[in-house]
Amino acid sequence: MNAIPYNNTASPLYTREILGAAMRLADFPLNSVLALQNEMRSQTCGSMVNITMSLNGDHVHEFGIAARACALGQASAALLAQHICGRSLTDVKSAEAQLSDYLHGRSKNIGNWPNIAMLMPARDYPARRDSVLLPWHAVIDAMEKGSDCDG
Repeated sequence: MNAIPYNNTASPLYTREILGAAMRLADFPLNSVLALQNEMRSQTCGSMVNITMSLNGDHVHEFGIAARACALGQASAALLAQHICGRSLTDVKSAEAQLSDYLHGRSKNIGNWPNIAMLMPARDYPARRDSVLLPWHAVIDAMEKGSDCDG
């Protein structure tokens, strides 16, 4: 996949890549028997994310997600889900921080999470940023709560 360089003109918001990723969200169904569960809602845009996961030590072992969000939020959730198994809380926090810094113009580096560059157009649409970041926040919150239970 080739990254689209950022410029000051608005990029197309819903690319084929983003719509395709949003469709893949169905590949990661929720599983109510998994130990960690979280639901989070964006106060600014109303997007909602539900996650279920289990950890093996401090790494994600199983994962399910449902997102009621715009296509960018759904694509972000699917990208997270595709590559989260085997990742630690530190990995997810680092990827979220890089993505957030990019979206808010604090960095030109969107990060190195696989296929994350497809979310670059969201930088031009401030109203979509919360939806893109919401799945990451829900996972971080659940993993932090899960690690609190271990200690």
